[in-house]
Amino acid sequence: MRPLVEYATPVWSPYQIGLIDGIERVQRSFTKRLPGLQDTAYAERLTLLKLQSLEHRRLITDLVTCFNIIHGHIALEFDKFFTFTHNPSSRGHSLRLQIPLTKTNQAKYCFASRVIIPWNSLPSEIVTASSTQLFKSQLTKLDLSKFLTLPTFFPPITSTIHHPQLITSSTLFASL
Repeated sequence: MRPLVEYATPVWSPYQIGLIDGIERVQRSFTKRLPGLQDTAYAERLTLLKLQSLEHRRLITDLVTCFNIIHGHIALEFDKFFTFTHNPSSRGHSLRLQIPLTKTNQAKYCFASRVIIPWNSLPSEIVTASSTQLFKSQLTKLDLSKFLTLPTFFPPITSTIHHPQLITSSTLFASL
């Protein structure tokens, strides 16, 4: 089901809380039906199953798309989406993007605008990654919760806890 819900998210990602929650309800409903998880809170189910919220996955997809546009790994022209900030006094990495002035919610929440604040907050070592795979793997370890409205699962950085009695997403989807 996730491929259908996540298809082309840089184009259609919702910004209204009701719409975000409506899409999240798909995953919430599915995980609630798993044996032993009926009475577990959604945030805890995400942690037990080692799943990210759909909102979190959309943010990661936006940032990966932004990375690919900036580094020329995708057939989209940088100038049609972004402008680099030329302010030498600004903090952060050398690939900071300028926030465009917008007058409508449609422009404010389109991909080229909504991805800029999270992109500009990323550490330099992540935005200058040598490949998309390295960027994505570093990004999934980063706490992006300040850009999310719903709880999500963030993998532990130092160690992985193994619970053999729990159903994990990999074993669940392998059996389907």
